[in-house]
Amino acid sequence: MRIEQDVGEVTERRGANIAYQQSHSSIRGRHATIYLCYPTIVTVQYHFHVNLFAQPRAAGFAVTWEDVATLLEPMPRMIFELDGSFVLSGDDDQGRRWQVNGHLFDFAGRLFRLELHGDCPPAVFDELLRAVGWPTQPLEFEMVRAGVTVDESTFRQQAGVIDR
Repeated sequence: MRIEQDVGEVTERRGANIAYQQSHSSIRGRHATIYLCYPTIVTVQYHFHVNLFAQPRAAGFAVTWEDVATLLEPMPRMIFELDGSFVLSGDDDQGRRWQVNGHLFDFAGRLFRLELHGDCPPAVFDELLRAVGWPTQPLEFEMVRAGVTVDESTFRQQAGVIDR
């Protein structure tokens, strides 16, 4: 009996933010060949240092600093300070630790910007965005290290890291 294995390429499914590595194994016996095909889950994490602004920036966010604080404070493993700084941490499905440091900034009674720095799974990042009104509220993503402002789609492409 002989066992052969061929590992295919990693592909990303955008909707689920999960990549699958297709592997094929064949077991050859005297009278039959059996082919096994199974996906290997590969996690995707975002890695970022970004300032979030409402789009258009001059209009500002429709929510107040207090509105956002009320939504962020009850999140599991959230440490929220009275100055608007916070730390959110957790573990992904494979037990690897992630952490996001953030800070809320207001101006004229409304949230002006949200600074986020760290890494986390896309679903956690989406929860943070929901606190500022996303997906209804269009956002601008100022990528601090690159010194550029991009739309959501470009940000997600730049911030996504496949971690096997």
